Amino acid sequence: MEVMFVPAKAEFDLDDLKLDRIKHKKLGLITTVQFVDELPKIKNHLTEKGFEAVIGGEILGCRIDKAKEIKDKVDAFLFIGSGHFHPIAMQGLGKPIYLPSGEIMKDKKKSKAMWIKFLSAKQIGIMISLKPGQRIKQAEKIKQGLEKKYPDKKFYLFLFDTLDIKQMTNFPFIEAWVNTACPRISDDVKVLNYEDLVLFADHL
Repeated sequence: MEVMFVPAKAEFDLDDLKLDRIKHKKLGLITTVQFVDELPKIKNHLTEKGFEAVIGGEILGCRIDKAKEIKDKVDAFLFIGSGHFHPIAMQGLGKPIYLPSGEIMKDKKKSKAMWIKFLSAKQIGIMISLKPGQRIKQAEKIKQGLEKKYPDKKFYLFLFDTLDIKQMTNFPFIEAWVNTACPRISDDVKVLNYEDLVLFADHL
């Protein structure tokens, strides 16, 4: 079945920006496809108000490459859009994330228990989603990178389209799971998100 994706554009009302609540001056602009064409306008507005803005661009679901590309150039991110779904995916980057309302996203609780479980485990499953836009092309590279960093552990790739949590119990030899798909999976399943694994490892 062929699928056609049609981007829906929207105008952003600059009055929705509550800049008096934003404490950081060097901001990375991140948004969804609806407002990506509005970023130059928003950048000019921020510059007039005394901020320094760096345009990152569009993120989609759990794909936050555009945010990663500019994270070292900014002190915080300003997410242009509604809801928390997309900015939650950026929390692993270690930068404050502002919403248009001036609200700063509260940093999600890192699963230290899952990290400790990962460290003690010898056989680990790597969860790879087959859905478009996921890390299927990087799967083997991720596995090789983990094998190099943790030579005492054995890693297995598990590819799936739609995750059936019950099926995970069919692999009792897996002592810990690393999730490379949507980080929201960790809300329902005891897994360590790959982004969190990298962050914890960097602080060893």
